[in-house]
Amino acid sequence: MATATNTKPAMSMMPMITATITPRPSSRGMPTTIACAPPTMMSTSRPRPAGTRLSRPTARASTITAPSSTQRNDGPQNSSSTASAAARRIANSRRRPISAWCHLVPWRGGSSSIAICISDTAPRVTANPTATVAPGRLGTVPAARRASLPTMRRIAFAIAAAAALIALPTTGIAKGPAMPSEAEQQEAVARVAALGIPLYEAGVQGKYLAITMDDGPGSYTEKVMDEFRKYGFRPTFFVNGKKFEQWSDTLRRESREGAVGDHTWSHPYLPGIPVSRQLSEVSRSMTALTNITGDRVQLFRPPYGSTTLPLNAWLKRKGVLNVLWSTDSRDSLGASREEILSISKAGVKPGAIILMHENRGQTYWALNRLLPWIKKQGYTVVTVPELIALNPPDLAAVKRRAGAGVGFR
Repeated sequence: MATATNTKPAMSMMPMITATITPRPSSRGMPTTIACAPPTMMSTSRPRPAGTRLSRPTARASTITAPSSTQRNDGPQNSSSTASAAARRIANSRRRPISAWCHLVPWRGGSSSIAICISDTAPRVTANPTATVAPGRLGTVPAARRASLPTMRRIAFAIAAAAALIALPTTGIAKGPAMPSEAEQQEAVARVAALGIPLYEAGVQGKYLAITMDDGPGSYTEKVMDEFRKYGFRPTFFVNGKKFEQWSDTLRRESREGAVGDHTWSHPYLPGIPVSRQLSEVSRSMTALTNITGDRVQLFRPPYGSTTLPLNAWLKRKGVLNVLWSTDSRDSLGASREEILSISKAGVKPGAIILMHENRGQTYWALNRLLPWIKKQGYTVVTVPELIALNPPDLAAVKRRAGAGVGFR
């Protein structure tokens, strides 16, 4: 959603449009406020934004028909209605006939979009429901009086940021499906957890994967989260309970910006300790994690990837999913930073779950280079619950792999 205010700075008669973006519900991000000024308030030597063009005013007005409500609700048509909303503000500017061109530009790593419209006049931020312009198309809006504000070469820049800065999953403008709701994620996790066996990877329906970070929180965690946030990605953290008190604020941020699962209290080798202590290690850290974040714990990863049949039965009763991985970056096994990067790249595929650790400098170096590469390949990093909901795993395949005894002791 977006709100806007059209204000006039004291130093200039040119309007400035301020828009506030509210991220999609599942992103848990903070709203962002952006101020956009017409280019006549800027240096005229600056180039135009990429993908835009100007058109001269036309002498004749024509009627532009708005798309139907059904069209506006379809994914491919929503981008049209977004640009249309921007054009309606131009149409209601009460100026002479103008031509406007609207273009959607990705914003914040693809999690939002901004519609930029070029016209020969400055608009008021109000709506005219009878005019619409599809992205990349020129349209003419009804005649009105000449603009009274001074312009450079009779062309003013109209940015309809109030209607254009929109969270994509809310409007359906996203290239892929909207992110699943919290309820959908919980249901998807519970469906796989009911099998009582580990999960190694999700399905292959879309270009989504999960990157999981173990053994935190710690001194590198904030930097790691900054890297994921830069690209609009959402990681999954498997954390150790003994670190919660020192890093409680960081743990809360992990919960807001990704997903958090349990990684035991003190990171023991579970097959080497009594079952009673196994359960104590898991339940103690789960309770502490819920108390700090306020979230129910649905994910668990055993240290060293080694679990036991009694523990798996306990997790099944609790509805907690045992998450392993499809690719081990080997960052905890002495791999160099270049090797970590190479191994991780090789593991990128639909439904992949990549294992990394958030407490190592060489991992941070590799992650810094891995994430932009993943983005360039057209993939999106999502949390494990989001991944399971978006790319549901083949439950028969999950059973076959677990039946081979992998991950059990």
